[in-house]
Amino acid sequence: MRQPDAPSFPLTLAQEAAPLDTSLPPGGSVAPPTPTGESQPLPPGATGPHSAPEPQAPGFGSLLLPLALMMGVIMLFSMGSGRKEKKKRAEMLSQLAKGATVQTVGGVKGTVMEVREGADEVVVKVDEKSNTSMRFARSAIIAVTDTD
Repeated sequence: MRQPDAPSFPLTLAQEAAPLDTSLPPGGSVAPPTPTGESQPLPPGATGPHSAPEPQAPGFGSLLLPLALMMGVIMLFSMGSGRKEKKKRAEMLSQLAKGATVQTVGGVKGTVMEVREGADEVVVKVDEKSNTSMRFARSAIIAVTDTD
């Protein structure tokens, strides 16, 4: 025989569940039910005994320090290599003497015939047959390829 209290089948979970109260108090959290079955709101910032702390995304400040350190290291290395190249070039131009084979920024190759210190110029012989010489600014010399 069938009992009058027993539900008839098929049952779904939604049929047995009591309606949920989805509204929260202004604090946002609800305390566990009291022995009488009532829930009371928690103070703002408090969490219930079974709630996990909310995960927080890393802030902008925590990402700024490593980024600044990396940029600083990159700048130090780039400035250091630039200084070395500048110093090496200045030394090469200061040791420029008659008879050295040089190449200019424009790609002209020739032999230094005269170094004019006051005018900061270099006279370079570019053709042996016609004895053609050209004047260049000292800064136009890009490399000393050979010295005699």
